[in-house]
Amino acid sequence: MSGNLDDLVEGLKRIRVGALINLVMWFLTIVILTLIMYRFMPFFGLSGFMYVPPPHSGMVEAFLEWMRLLIYYVIIDVLVYLLLTYFYWYKGSSYLSNYNSSKFGIGKTGIFLMLIGMISILPGLIGVAYLFGSFFPIFGWSGVDMATGMNPVAFFMALFGVVFIPSVVGFLLMFLGIILFSIMLMRLGDEEGLSQKLKTSGILMLIAIILSFIPLASFVGGILLFLSLVFMYLGAGESERNLMVP
Repeated sequence: MSGNLDDLVEGLKRIRVGALINLVMWFLTIVILTLIMYRFMPFFGLSGFMYVPPPHSGMVEAFLEWMRLLIYYVIIDVLVYLLLTYFYWYKGSSYLSNYNSSKFGIGKTGIFLMLIGMISILPGLIGVAYLFGSFFPIFGWSGVDMATGMNPVAFFMALFGVVFIPSVVGFLLMFLGIILFSIMLMRLGDEEGLSQKLKTSGILMLIAIILSFIPLASFVGGILLFLSLVFMYLGAGESERNLMVP
């Protein structure tokens, strides 16, 4: 090994905490999305226990309300994830880069690209919120008036401009960033004294991000990504303990 051992330990510690927070956010996401779905199941002829439809409610209004709540959650989730990713994974990969920039600097670059990608997606999410209407009433924005209608060409041009383009750029940057970060994890697993679970985490993450682009395999990709976070948490903790042994 070479470099400052304290940088390696601190980097592993932040990677481990970041993985734990990601696992907690996965759990919260499943719970919140389940609650949102249950709230509006009666609108679609399904049984639910959390929401009684008001009189004269139609499927269009229900769909727009469901989308509004979902977008609220996604925006908050992205903002929180931005802060946590910066504080833990970016800072952690910076420590690892200080320890050995030639091997682990790729992880810092990957997290940076992920951060830029998430920032690029935010305008698209806000644009969707605006287009679906009544999302920012405190600012006096009404969005798309679904009752009186909007020029379809203008609507889809706006949708393409504020949602599709920045989202595609953002997702491509995140895709590349995750690949670089997974390579760093695999290199960590090959480092003397560090846990092989980190390498397993990197391999699972790499496979998961590829499968996420295949519609029929995206669910499997999600499971592999979850397992990657588990191995990351366990591997970083095990590596910390190995380094602390005199």
